Parts: sequence; C-alpha cells; structure tokens
Amino acid sequence: MIGKEAEMGYPTWMTAATGRLSPTDLALVKWSCIAFGVLLAQRFSGVRQLDERLVGAAVVALAIKPAVSALGAR
Repeated sequence: MIGKEAEMGYPTWMTAATGRLSPTDLALVKWSCIAFGVLLAQRFSGVRQLDERLVGAAVVALAIKPAVSALGAR
C-alpha cells in the first residue's frame, strides 16, 4: 500500500477529495462533462459542425483545475 489514500479506503478518500472542490471546480466539472457529451454526440450522430480536436481540448482544459484541486495539489 502506498500513501495515505491506501490506508483510508476509497469512500473516505473520495469524500475528502470532493470536499476540497470549490463552486468554480464543480462548474468546470459540469462543463467538462457537457463537452464530453458533445464529443460523444459527434461520434455517434450527425452533430459534426465542431472540430473534434477543439472539443477534446475543451474537455481537457475544463477538467484540469478540478482534478488538480481534488488530488490535493496546491
């Protein structure tokens, strides 16, 4: 087992990690999920006006800050 996360178990770690998220982080997670949904829609339907690379970059860009906050980086 490595680190404190291994000792406390997944549910406890998840509660601690999400407790550090700010309202901005939660909004960014929401928009990242929406952008990912658009990316999936491009793959499986006729929604092809947006460039996939642009949407993919938006998914990553919107998800970075909340991931860093949840994982505890400062």
